[in-house]
Amino acid sequence: MLDSEVSTKEDVMPVRDDRWPAGTPNGVDLSTPDPDAAKDFYAALLGWDYREAGGGYWLCEYGSREAAGIMGAESPEQPSSWTVYFASEDVESTVKAVEQAGGQVLPGPAKVAPWGAVAYAADPTGARFGVWQGGVLPGVTVYNEPGSLTWEDGMVSDPDAAKSFYSSAFGFRFDPVPGDQDYCTFTTSSAGDPLGGLGSVEEASSPAGGRASPSPTPTWPSRPRPGSGAGSWRPRSIPRTGGWPASPTRSAPG
Repeated sequence: MLDSEVSTKEDVMPVRDDRWPAGTPNGVDLSTPDPDAAKDFYAALLGWDYREAGGGYWLCEYGSREAAGIMGAESPEQPSSWTVYFASEDVESTVKAVEQAGGQVLPGPAKVAPWGAVAYAADPTGARFGVWQGGVLPGVTVYNEPGSLTWEDGMVSDPDAAKSFYSSAFGFRFDPVPGDQDYCTFTTSSAGDPLGGLGSVEEASSPAGGRASPSPTPTWPSRPRPGSGAGSWRPRSIPRTGGWPASPTRSAPG
């Protein structure tokens, strides 16, 4: 095979080295009591390699590109959970917007030199998320590939309250999905096409016949795309400088 015919992962993967546009889902990580077991599991499932970033945090790489993160939980009793991050040009300004929109700011904002700056928050329904201002690390640098992210869903107990919050804090626009009154997609003015979705979690009946707390807990679950043939997530053709991958295909943000 001639050198010009050689194709590598780096040649074909959608990648991004610049900061993601504000409001775009730009990262995801797993907090777990057993990070070693999680690393083994996702290495086998998604083909991830790992690079230690310090402080008990590992960058999950696919094709030598950052796809996610894994870190140890604060205590053995803490359940494993994924956190979705939204891009910010100024994390302190975003935190103020979150508070003004009725959200609760959790730890942060804090600088994670030289990687960037981070904050954690919860929307009015209790769904938690992160905010990431890229530094050396803009967020994920590979997307729309087997083993990388393609779509994020916010599953909440009060979709109307959530839509009001994210519209105010991040400038999201929500569009209904035909035939599904409980689910909508969201986007930003810079993205145009969908970035993810928002739906409702069902409430379970309590033993007394009333309504119990929503189950599962409101959250922003992320969806790594399984390997070819292992799932229903399909690749799209998006320019390398484009934004977060989504389905259906969308235009790249400016």
